[in-house]
Amino acid sequence: MLTKVTVLLTIIITAFTAVALSHSLQEDKEYSAIRTKQALKIDGWLNEPIWKKAPTATGFIQDYPERGKAPTESTFVKIVYDDEALYVAFICFDSEPDKIVRRLAKRDQSGNADFIRIEIDSYHDHRTGYLFQINTADIQLDGYRYNDGWRDDSWDAVWDGRAQITDFGYTAELKIPYSCLRFNNHRVEHTWGINLLRYIPRKNEVLVWSYVPPDNQGYNSRFGHLTGIRGIEPRTHLELMPYAVTSGESEPKSLGNPDGRDYAGDLGVDFKYGLTSNLTLDATINPDFGQVEADPAVLNLSTFETWYPEKRPFFIEGDKYFETKFTLFYSRRIGQRPGDWPDDVDYYVREPKNTTILGAGKITGRTDNGWVIGFLNSVTREEEATYVNEDGQRLTSTVEQPANWNVTRIKREFDNGSSLGIIGTAVHQEKHTPVYAGGLDWDLKFADRRYLFDGQIVGSQYDGDGLAAFAAFRRESGKHIRWAFGSEYESEDFNINRIGFIGRSDYAGGWGWWQYRNQDNWWIFRDMYHNLNYWQSHNLDGDKINIGANYNATCGVKGNWAFWYGFEIEPEHYDDRETRDGPLYWNPESHASWYGAETDFPGWINYGASLTWGSDRDGRILSSSVWTTLKFSDRLKI
Repeated sequence: MLTKVTVLLTIIITAFTAVALSHSLQEDKEYSAIRTKQALKIDGWLNEPIWKKAPTATGFIQDYPERGKAPTESTFVKIVYDDEALYVAFICFDSEPDKIVRRLAKRDQSGNADFIRIEIDSYHDHRTGYLFQINTADIQLDGYRYNDGWRDDSWDAVWDGRAQITDFGYTAELKIPYSCLRFNNHRVEHTWGINLLRYIPRKNEVLVWSYVPPDNQGYNSRFGHLTGIRGIEPRTHLELMPYAVTSGESEPKSLGNPDGRDYAGDLGVDFKYGLTSNLTLDATINPDFGQVEADPAVLNLSTFETWYPEKRPFFIEGDKYFETKFTLFYSRRIGQRPGDWPDDVDYYVREPKNTTILGAGKITGRTDNGWVIGFLNSVTREEEATYVNEDGQRLTSTVEQPANWNVTRIKREFDNGSSLGIIGTAVHQEKHTPVYAGGLDWDLKFADRRYLFDGQIVGSQYDGDGLAAFAAFRRESGKHIRWAFGSEYESEDFNINRIGFIGRSDYAGGWGWWQYRNQDNWWIFRDMYHNLNYWQSHNLDGDKINIGANYNATCGVKGNWAFWYGFEIEPEHYDDRETRDGPLYWNPESHASWYGAETDFPGWINYGASLTWGSDRDGRILSSSVWTTLKFSDRLKI
């Protein structure tokens, strides 16, 4: 086994080196910012003289619905800077300014209103970046770009922006402090990637400055360039977020809670500090579970664990640094409900709902030469429950031993979008055997990012030694044709669920996907996507546990309608989990068809309908639904 793995790694690294040398990027548009010596008032009016002196970015192109065509409205952008921040001004002309949509919404929501956005690749690594957006009602949205286009809106920053409606359209003004950005400070003049965007909701029209044709792959890697920024340094980033919380609960009186009431209080703090321009230290002491949204109630009758998204700020910040194909780090494991409950309980007097996190810290960032690093360490304390047993005795039992949790991530990124990384995890807990997992992952991009070979090899040591592997080859760009195929393997003893997440082991399978798309506004269609999928898998005893294929299509129609349809068939196969370690369960052949349509325009009423029918487990399925949205004003929607 070791020899096979060594040969495979040698092939991967050899191919990786060849790909890394074949760097090819499309680098077109450029804008040179100028320095301002006067303080700017962020009010959206653009009254300062510097805005008249600054050069103008023009040449916006429709990204939707008429891709690659000239926009129906004109947009100009100007950018200046000082020692503290980057300043951006949008001048948005509109032939019907009375129809500009100004709608209130929550932060990080566009509210289906007119808005503008700037996206900045301040590392200039062609794969990451930050986006800052404001709509005509001054509602801010920000987020983080990674993997050359993927988006995470859970990232938040402190910046300012205002918009003003005018008789010719509207203007917007943004101030983005350097503390919001990470960039290399060893440069005489900085070059950053940027893209600019405007959305006109009544036309469902998206305008971009740096346009990416549909047959090209990538997003950040296709940005234009912001130059001319000199004499700036990254700002020291320091944030403290202390909290104090009290709570009270009321319930029917019981033996465990004689007065029916329960009160609690807690203190803690989250801390963030910029160690360098590229590295950030995050720390937390007793993080607050009360400040996050509660998980929805889930009735899980399957044999698979429910996956819950992370909502605690400390673990959300920088979580993309630890992502790999296999989820070796699932942060909800840290602080989860204790697991060693006593068996002789009549009722609980004190029952801890979560394991207390005494403290946690992590360092994340990337170096000037393309190394990405992430280190995380957390300590959880011993938890005890007080209960009365069946004999009436009041007892205390340890339900969770103290533990230390560690994650280490190192990845090398190359200019053509390829990367090679390693990740390792460890959990050390008193009176338990240490648990370890680790692996190698890769993304190899070829031919100007049109093709991708990605995968991961992982080993685990948790109630036995396990091995898993995943690999896929994809064509990610092309005007009409895209495809992908891959395979996955998990040995019987593979288990990463002490600090990671996986649905099952004892698995081997493969899949394929083929797509034909047309985005050329043909006949009545705005765009069309036709997909073929096939999958098949078996356990390591050779029992076929999954097989199927489907065809599905989504079509956008001129006039802002969309419809979809498809059908699927699954031949007979077995389920080796249904009977909970009992005999194999036989699944007969099943099939399904589905159809749906809905409006996609910003009028006062939107509506849609869908229909599904088929068979499953020798039974019939029939489902239908209709829906409508009534928008009476910017503030009232039903």
